[in-house]
Amino acid sequence: MKSARNKLARRWHQLMGTLGIAVALRSKHAFEEAAWGVFEDLCRRYSEPHRAYHNLSHLEALFSLLDEYEIPERPAVALAVWFHDAVYDPTRTDNEERSALLAQTQLKGLELKASLRERVGELIRATQTHQPTDATAVWLLDADLAILGSEPQVYFAYARAIRLEYAWMPQERYREGRVRILTGFLERPQIYHTAPFRQRFEASARQNLTEEVLRLRKTGGERSQTLT
Repeated sequence: MKSARNKLARRWHQLMGTLGIAVALRSKHAFEEAAWGVFEDLCRRYSEPHRAYHNLSHLEALFSLLDEYEIPERPAVALAVWFHDAVYDPTRTDNEERSALLAQTQLKGLELKASLRERVGELIRATQTHQPTDATAVWLLDADLAILGSEPQVYFAYARAIRLEYAWMPQERYREGRVRILTGFLERPQIYHTAPFRQRFEASARQNLTEEVLRLRKTGGERSQTLT
């Protein structure tokens, strides 16, 4: 996690420079202090103890993946990546909205343009349904779902991490909810919206999701037989 934080610090430094906020680690300038204050707050949020998956490593994975592609509105997408899971409470259903509002508030404090703040909020809100909204949002959505098409061992480590984040939820309720979500993705004509992500991840994502759904249903069936 420390390695991810160091990499993210460099990314934040570069992004602030791209946005015109001169950031120097030893400077006491107000903008620089504000910018690094936001960074530290984000690191604190993504390091919360209940985050087994939605943590700093998740952020670095998204950035590393998006580095491979030419995407539109890169600064806005980068800010959306930073903030998209900044508020993450698995017991709530409004995390995306709260994350978007946090982003807009924090970015206003950095005196970034209102149009950019609104755009970042739009991109974050699109992650709630992972349905296409525009030609920029699709890149964020596809990157966020790339884990679904990862190598089987990586995927199932991810699945276990998600279960840990929902450790408060009874197993049967979790199983039903997880199956519903995964089946929803499988029922879509395509999971990924961009051609590069479809080519790279679509087939493996469908295989991973199908196997997890079958495993969850089998587990539920075995439990039902035991109880009868």
